[in-house]
Amino acid sequence: MTTLRVFLICLVLLVLAYVLRIEFFPYAVYALVGVMVISLLMGRSALQRVELERHCNRVKAEIGDNATVSLEVRNRKALPIPWLIIEDVIPERLEAEGERALAMLMLPFGRKTMKYRVNCRYRGYHQLGPTVLESGDFFGLVRRFLTGSERNFITVYPKVVPIGHWGIRTRRPIGEVIVRQRLHEDPTRLAGVRHYQRGDALNRIHWPATARTGELHSRVYEHSTLIGANIVLDLHQPSWEAAGQGQAGKPGAPPTDWFDNSEFAITVAASLAAFIIEQKQQVGFISNGGDAAERVRAEILAAGSETRTEAMQIAREEEAVDRLRPVEVPPQKGDVQWAQLMETFAHLEARAGLTCAQIIADEYEGWPREASLLVIVPALPPPLLQQIARLRDAGFLVTVFVVRNEEEYIVGRARLAAEHIDVVHLRTERDLDQVAVAAL
Repeated sequence: MTTLRVFLICLVLLVLAYVLRIEFFPYAVYALVGVMVISLLMGRSALQRVELERHCNRVKAEIGDNATVSLEVRNRKALPIPWLIIEDVIPERLEAEGERALAMLMLPFGRKTMKYRVNCRYRGYHQLGPTVLESGDFFGLVRRFLTGSERNFITVYPKVVPIGHWGIRTRRPIGEVIVRQRLHEDPTRLAGVRHYQRGDALNRIHWPATARTGELHSRVYEHSTLIGANIVLDLHQPSWEAAGQGQAGKPGAPPTDWFDNSEFAITVAASLAAFIIEQKQQVGFISNGGDAAERVRAEILAAGSETRTEAMQIAREEEAVDRLRPVEVPPQKGDVQWAQLMETFAHLEARAGLTCAQIIADEYEGWPREASLLVIVPALPPPLLQQIARLRDAGFLVTVFVVRNEEEYIVGRARLAAEHIDVVHLRTERDLDQVAVAAL
């Protein structure tokens, strides 16, 4: 009920009291009007000149680390706040210990500091905050809310499981090997010097040999090739949900959590990438999942929109882009590539956009055929089986990892055996550690 309606009702009652000559009733109406006025004035000023300041001691973390968040609330006016509820918003899957929510009386020019600790149990790009304040008048008739604009963001990297043995078939062994298929020259590795040939670039000329012999000589470089692997990770949320329901529907089978299974799939991708990087080979990555950091930025932008229509338009545009744009890291090697991959793995989240079969059909022509393809999936529906066979026909060497779905693994292995495509079933981290045994 709005304030105007309350005053109108009081006015009507006051007129009726005078008409009906009820002597005590006007005093009750006067008292009610007075309480309403006091409540409005107190409610309007309750959260005025209230300041929030927040700090977090971590920006990046590993799974199992703790992050400490401190909140300071200051009352910058000479009036007290009769009651104040402070609550900081954190993701549901994270655990917090300490003062994350509090109800209190705040004196004039008073301040309150709250601290709590967050256990980074799950990989992801997590938003801590904003802080929500609620206050009002003495009687609880008027309430006001204030949402802080400051937030903290913490990136939690996925777990990486060491791989003791590598049994995945590749065009060349993982590690330092002699190059047989020459694709391009590596200018960082000098092989020798030869006589100049027409068409040699000036930067190839070996000037010391030229000066010593009086004839032009050119540098000869060792050849290198594109090796390593390209990792394809299926993060199509409906596919993971359907796979979990299928497993739970078996007689005597325990229920499965699609979220935990998809998190294990990201651990698989990070562990495979780590092993390849350690062997000084290149690795690329592509997924139909989404980037949590981009989603958060879009949400903040929509929240700052002036109209509801504008906010909805921004949300629809961002959703349409996410459905059609894969998350991709081009194949490279080295520490810089590893840092970019880990950041990408941390920001990944499941989406209901394109399926893995659609991603492969749209993107495979741009992938290097000399690199192995490692496809990580929750299931092997017919469209995906067709696309994997198509990859084999296009010249790719493919290995498929089925995550915690034994029935799909058995069916897929039987169907892909004729295409000479390896299918590996991963249930636990131990299976990943002994990936060679599972693949042979």
